[in-house]
Amino acid sequence: MKTNKTKKTQVYKTKLKKNDAVRIIAGAHKNKDVQILEINKKTNRAKIKGVSVIKHQKATQDGQKGGIVELDAWIHLSNLALLDPNKKNEITKIGFKIINNKKFRYGKNSQKIIKK
Repeated sequence: MKTNKTKKTQVYKTKLKKNDAVRIIAGAHKNKDVQILEINKKTNRAKIKGVSVIKHQKATQDGQKGGIVELDAWIHLSNLALLDPNKKNEITKIGFKIINNKKFRYGKNSQKIIKK
């Protein structure tokens, strides 16, 4: 008798959002200030603007040329830290406050709400 084993996809929670200014805290691009373009919650990674990866690409029948292409890189969320918009060049942890039944993010260093 066969059992049906399906792989469950785990969705990770994150406090970072699209268009947040972050600093890379680990890896080859350490201490670089960048912006998040996109977040993939299934793989727990963010696409970063300003960090490029060079890839070799084959030509396709659609007319796309082959060669060396620079693409925006995907970086694991654990290697990113939010830059506090209230204090420039300082990283901060993110907390949540509920004000008038609305949930807001705030920087724990400055204790000020992060506006989106």
